[in-house]
Amino acid sequence: MKRILAGISVLLVAAGLVVGLGPAASAQAADTSVISGHVDLGTADHPAGAGEVGVSLWYYAESSWYGGSDWPVIGTTDASGNYSVTVANGVPLVLEFVYQGSASFVDTSTVGSGLARFQRYGTSPTAAGVLTVAADRAGIDATLALGGSISGTVADQSGNPAPGVQVLLYDASDVDHGWLFWKNENSDGSYTLPRVPAGTYRVKFSGYGFEQWLGSTALNPDGVEISLTAGQNSTGANARLSRPGTISGSITCAPCTSADSYSLSVDTFDTKAKTWVTIDPALTMSSGSYSITQLFPAKYRVNLLYSGSRAFSNKTSPTLDLKDGQSLTQPFVLTESPVSAPGVSAPVRAFVTALYQDFLNRRPGESEVVFWGHRFAVGDSRGSVASAFAGSDEYRLIRIDNAYNSILDRGPDPSGRAFWLDAMHRGTVTTDDIEKSFYASEEFYNRNGANQYQWVGGVYQAILGRTATFTEEEFWVQASIKHDLSNLDLVHPGSWQTGFNRDWIVAQIYNSLEAARSRVSLMYQHYLGRVPDEMGVQFWADYDLRAGDAAVRSGFTNSDEYYSLASTRFPGS
Repeated sequence: MKRILAGISVLLVAAGLVVGLGPAASAQAADTSVISGHVDLGTADHPAGAGEVGVSLWYYAESSWYGGSDWPVIGTTDASGNYSVTVANGVPLVLEFVYQGSASFVDTSTVGSGLARFQRYGTSPTAAGVLTVAADRAGIDATLALGGSISGTVADQSGNPAPGVQVLLYDASDVDHGWLFWKNENSDGSYTLPRVPAGTYRVKFSGYGFEQWLGSTALNPDGVEISLTAGQNSTGANARLSRPGTISGSITCAPCTSADSYSLSVDTFDTKAKTWVTIDPALTMSSGSYSITQLFPAKYRVNLLYSGSRAFSNKTSPTLDLKDGQSLTQPFVLTESPVSAPGVSAPVRAFVTALYQDFLNRRPGESEVVFWGHRFAVGDSRGSVASAFAGSDEYRLIRIDNAYNSILDRGPDPSGRAFWLDAMHRGTVTTDDIEKSFYASEEFYNRNGANQYQWVGGVYQAILGRTATFTEEEFWVQASIKHDLSNLDLVHPGSWQTGFNRDWIVAQIYNSLEAARSRVSLMYQHYLGRVPDEMGVQFWADYDLRAGDAAVRSGFTNSDEYYSLASTRFPGS
């Protein structure tokens, strides 16, 4: 720490700022050396004039660099271009040569030249050009290259000056490294970046909460580059700032599942080539909405691209004329075309396609649509057709497989699958009974801790979609113990222990109004694609408790609403 303080004191001595520091300053100043050299401007035979170049200092202390051009100049060149400065011994330092004249010579330092002459963040104290002296050292020479300038104006979209904007200069080959030089523009919107070394640059304007590159457009958001030669004054680097705009919207796909995916691409109109150009080819969406931000004023169109097994058509929005800072909304609705079938009307084809999708999770083949079209033609009702789907082996096997996967968390074994399908054929169980049987099974009981209270909690979560309170768990355990064991469902012998009747508990919870309302709400979403109104959910829940799930399912798929919705979901002529 003593050596660091000594170095700082020497810096103050060299700047003539230690008047009155007394003997301590003199003692510290003794631990110094003199660095000297020669400075040329442009070429080796053009020495700097008296006072034309100042010398400032960077010190490395406590893992950081301190000083630079913001500190006092500790020396200047004489009439022959020579300089000498007094520095502290043993302290890593960098000399910076700062041009103080009226020409365009570029500052430099002992570690590099140009705007990248010294990077205080990341420069090692042992890097090339960092000086650590223990005695006087001569021959530390420097040549300041002739640079140029970049100038222009900054205005808003109306052409009015945009005061208060920062103008930042970047190396065009390394914009990620950060800006090299910045300047606040003048109140009239004009700016000049002086003493810029020869090279290729990009200019960024920062203000009003956003940033924009010089020359950036919807087609070229990265803007243009400026190539600057020695002594060149590049004018006309004018910018008209635009506030970023946004295009957003919802994506509605009622029948979509996790197996379906879609993405967005964005086109903008090239007014010179008179054609649409894709500027962002793959904006993948993970939810039912999207938002495209940081858009320049221009004409756009958004494309919705479907990827999956369904017959969805890709969508393209109408032309969206986005103004300065504007936010536009463009929703999308994905729809499938019904399967074509000769001689079958579009509404019937849409209805049959909807039944296949909602019951069997697939699109029908042409021959299947023709078959059901014929059934309608000979007088079959919508209800009888829907009931045929619900009673088909294909649908029953889907329900059996789903019960195994969702309730027991495993796929069905072949013998179990065959057992339940045979029971449905014989009429001893229905497609809805299988779920209740699985909830009451020993396997589901064991999966929930083989504990009566935990099992009740698992049934609540599975049937009601919520956590059971301890009071509710205690109620069902005690109620089951008190229940007459003669009511035990003999389909599952052994599903009770010490009077604990799981079948009875499942039946009570499954046939509760709360559970019926939950199942009806899911049917509204699945078949009608909407949230139910209170009057509707209460009506169908009451009906469910009287007639069962199958009757409610038939009521939904036989309704005029479902029939009309099918043509909306699967439009076609």
